[in-house]
Amino acid sequence: MKKLFTSILALTLIVGCSKVYIEDADQNQDAFFYVDFEGAQMPVLVEGNVSSGKFIVVVHGGPGGAGMSYIGTPSIEKLEEDFAVVYYNQRLSDGATALSDDEISEPTRAQYAEDLNAILNTLKHKYGESSQFYLMGHSWGGELVTEFMSTPDYQDQVNGMINVSGLLKLSDTWKERISYIHELLIEISQIEISEGENLERWNEILDYCNSIDTASIEEYGTQLWDYGWSVSWNYLMEEGKTNHQVITGFDTYDLAPNIANGHGTAPGQSIPNGFLISNNPSDFFEDVTDRNNQTNDLINITKPSLIISGKYDCVVPPKLSEALYNGISSSNKTYVEMDSIGHDPYNRGEDFYNLVYSFVDQY
Repeated sequence: MKKLFTSILALTLIVGCSKVYIEDADQNQDAFFYVDFEGAQMPVLVEGNVSSGKFIVVVHGGPGGAGMSYIGTPSIEKLEEDFAVVYYNQRLSDGATALSDDEISEPTRAQYAEDLNAILNTLKHKYGESSQFYLMGHSWGGELVTEFMSTPDYQDQVNGMINVSGLLKLSDTWKERISYIHELLIEISQIEISEGENLERWNEILDYCNSIDTASIEEYGTQLWDYGWSVSWNYLMEEGKTNHQVITGFDTYDLAPNIANGHGTAPGQSIPNGFLISNNPSDFFEDVTDRNNQTNDLINITKPSLIISGKYDCVVPPKLSEALYNGISSSNKTYVEMDSIGHDPYNRGEDFYNLVYSFVDQY
């Protein structure tokens, strides 16, 4: 966030079934407001070029992450010069509160999609029915955006989908996902060993992967998952295989310290007090229910779609992104596997910016 909020004007609106509290500084400053919807109060921040009429809505990962944690990421901040970017925190996530203790319950994926629809309705009320929206879902946010886009009444609200290392629920996602992680860890280990890199560590990973009985691979899921996170976030970055330091055309800063604490925000980035403080128990985040198989729903996605994966993503391997690409029926769809990156393609700076800019500008 580039500004502090001053001269606050508070308004209360009713949009559909949602009560919206809007706190605006003035037309030259960013807009911050809460959307109260079905028992949850979700903070929303709109930054950037509102006059463009095009809004990129960041749908964060988790469940239980924070949309505000993407603020200050150079590629996304650069997009604010061209379009408006909307950051919001999902129900039961950081900074989003329940309106009463009675409303704290296990949420469903469908509920999260309904929440997102309420936020879009609010944005249309505030900025005009002619506003254009592009959903950019990362990780779990990709699964949520897929839920939203495969619901025809919701899909009509938006102009396009940007799926960034997005999770996808298949018939047996855990087994398939673990199998893909297993395959990718073997491939990466073999490459690194052939190049003589960190041999002790990569041989350890390769030996473990080769010892697995693939017929019951789901039994090894926890260890493979841990290796996958470690490789995606640590080892490849340490060995210079992933581009986590953004230089060309952007402000330069090293993201490593923020990756370690789970935030993508640049050092010194200002965030309003309370945005990253949750009053709700974190164990709800892993209990999103009704996460059913999405395979048969993908054909309902007809809007333009940009699907981006990371070559070294051992958290949501590229094969899941390929399955999403192959499953949707949109005639305007693009799949890009970015090299030199893991689970965070948005940290590829100018490359990511150019992809998203071209997509939003075109559609």
